[in-house]
Amino acid sequence: MASAGSSSRSVPTVPIVDVGCCPSKSRVRGINKELQDLQKSMYDKNLMDAQLESTQKDELQKQRDLDRREYEKDKAHLKATEEILKQEVQRLHEEIAEMKKGMKENNEKIEIFLREQLQAELGKDGFEKAGEVVGRVMKSVSGSLPWPFGK
Repeated sequence: MASAGSSSRSVPTVPIVDVGCCPSKSRVRGINKELQDLQKSMYDKNLMDAQLESTQKDELQKQRDLDRREYEKDKAHLKATEEILKQEVQRLHEEIAEMKKGMKENNEKIEIFLREQLQAELGKDGFEKAGEVVGRVMKSVSGSLPWPFGK
């Protein structure tokens, strides 16, 4: 058995191949050299494939990390946007409630004003009679009147 020359990499040795009855020593050395070269090139190819695979795994992991960071950033942005929208909706609800309260107060003031004006015009008895008539009319037409007078 022959061994390969010393190298920085560990290259497996190839056994001497029997090539027939009496081959020349140079012929045997040539065949063994070809086998060793072939084995070394296969070793180098496997090493390069392993390095490539490692590099691809590293790149894939880097891309996954980048995607994860972008996802977390987008998630945080969406959460902040959602909170802003919730606050805006709350503010609008409060504003609408204030408007409704103001409209109700204005309607009550208008009603009091009209009642006082009507009572001044018709007197106490006439006012009560007019109130009954207005009540009946309002009940009969309340469905057809626009808001805030109708339903």
